[in-house]
Amino acid sequence: MCCPAAPVAFLIPILLMAQAPQTKAKPSLPPDQVAQTTRYLAALAMPMGGYAPASGGKASLRATLGAVRGLRLLGVEPADMNACRDFVIGCLTPEGFADAPDQKPGPAAPALQAVGLMALHDLGAEKSPPVAEKMAAQFARLESLATEFESIRLAAAALEAGKRQTPSQPAWLQLIDKALASAPDDARLLGGATAARLRLGVKLKPEEQSALTTRLLAAQKEDGGWAKSNKDPSDLDSCYRVARAVKMLGAKPDSARLRAFIASCRNADGGYGVAKGQPSSVSATYQALIVLSWLE
Repeated sequence: MCCPAAPVAFLIPILLMAQAPQTKAKPSLPPDQVAQTTRYLAALAMPMGGYAPASGGKASLRATLGAVRGLRLLGVEPADMNACRDFVIGCLTPEGFADAPDQKPGPAAPALQAVGLMALHDLGAEKSPPVAEKMAAQFARLESLATEFESIRLAAAALEAGKRQTPSQPAWLQLIDKALASAPDDARLLGGATAARLRLGVKLKPEEQSALTTRLLAAQKEDGGWAKSNKDPSDLDSCYRVARAVKMLGAKPDSARLRAFIASCRNADGGYGVAKGQPSSVSATYQALIVLSWLE
């Protein structure tokens, strides 16, 4: 387990990372904050190659994808990329992806299947001989598991990463529309649904694109973030979903206010909590970094 008491010999290689190729805009942060957040994410690396979701936790598939993506936004690669790949491949069980090599997919199978496929893509493992022959079956499993909005949202992201299409598109779009009809004023839901529709190949008319952009931007709260509902406080997960859709629509939110909200979620350890005052986690830190990069 990686923690402040971890052996120095383990921590040093993690912090001496190679520069990562930059394909996305980097988040605009002061150099000292970049270094601090890099150290925060690096310290969550586990000996077997995965990353823990938070300090004191065990390595998980979801945290590993978030940590690798977060580190790359900061301009670095994990010190042992082969170990990261091995960890992710080890999460692929006969029943699909689990959150760790010693687990089963369980109730989270739909989300884990999407995350696992994205992780294989991000780590360049999907074309390796032992994995490539399994990809068609794993994407077929993903399609069979995506039966409600949240799993469809993640499946659409995995299909986009893998540059694949699905015959389930019409049925999935119907389920997305049904979810939207159940909560027409939910900006978080609208953001996730808009991104999923676009990833699934929906072509928006200019007037629909304009209307969606207006609705999403109008839901930005006074503190600069977005929330699960008008009654809830802003949180980074909601900001991530809305900001993703806004970017895909070719627009930008009130950047100054959004930056201020994200800054309020930053903790002394260099990580970010899902909301102000919440403990740091890999998922919230990645969401903070990717949203900041979209504002560049």
